[in-house]
Amino acid sequence: MKNLNGCAADPKEYSSVDATVKAGDINAGGLASRTADVSIAGSGNIAASASEAADVSIMGSGDVEVTGGAKCTVSKHGSGNVRCS
Repeated sequence: MKNLNGCAADPKEYSSVDATVKAGDINAGGLASRTADVSIAGSGNIAASASEAADVSIMGSGDVEVTGGAKCTVSKHGSGNVRCS
């Protein structure tokens, strides 16, 4: 699993996070951002954090979890679950 939690030396909010998985997992839930563009085009799971908006696309199988309170726009053409909180 690609773990991006704690990448930044100082905690700050990024303007956006873009994460795409073809196979595997990405854990970027510890990176605070205003927006997120998240897509699964194959098989995998993604955790992300966004405070304003998140665009989520699943074209395969996998689960996406977006924390931070963002309004999520979801497009699903496959199997998997999307949880926005």
